[in-house]
Amino acid sequence: MIDIDDGDYVACICEGHSEITIMNLLLGDDSLCFKREKLLNGEVLSTRYYRDSNLFCNRYLTMDYEGGRVVVLVIQDRKGVKYSIKNPYSEKVRFITYAITAPEVEMLMIHSLGYYEDYKKQKTKLKPSTYLSNKIKTKRQQSNQKSSYRIFGLNMI
Repeated sequence: MIDIDDGDYVACICEGHSEITIMNLLLGDDSLCFKREKLLNGEVLSTRYYRDSNLFCNRYLTMDYEGGRVVVLVIQDRKGVKYSIKNPYSEKVRFITYAITAPEVEMLMIHSLGYYEDYKKQKTKLKPSTYLSNKIKTKRQQSNQKSSYRIFGLNMI
């Protein structure tokens, strides 16, 4: 169990869109040990902060949290990948904890978006995360604008 003090804030940084969707569902159902109000900006942080910890540090760890610190929760599908926060920013972080998802999360997304039959037909077996990423990129390029998806009852952009 994650121990979050009253003055602490939570940075929930997700590797991909599947993880973001799951975290939003869990937050909406009050199934976590913290509420959405504890999140930085009141939201699960996008994948760009997962890919670039310096961006996260410059955006969020340069602020004053009135004596509170930031608990960093990294949601990813690979073990052994560490999220790096350098000094002096690390002083504002209480701790970093990791939640590792399984490939089944992406399979749930594939089913939810109605891509399962297409996924089964592919000649080269891509990992579910790669297939889903390619499919969403292709759909966005075809529309040449921001796309919106309805996944697990949530609207995703």
